[in-house]
Amino acid sequence: MADQNCAAGTAAQQAATAALNPEIEQINKEAEDSFVSSDAIGKCL
Repeated sequence: MADQNCAAGTAAQQAATAALNPEIEQINKEAEDSFVSSDAIGKCL
């Protein structure tokens, strides 16, 4: 983990967070879409 008292460490942490957030949102959206699809299929059968 980057040293939070160091400007470079803080910048690195912020960059990592900014890079990961869109990935996490996409994974969550895909998981939700998959759950909705499987739930709909289960109700149809």
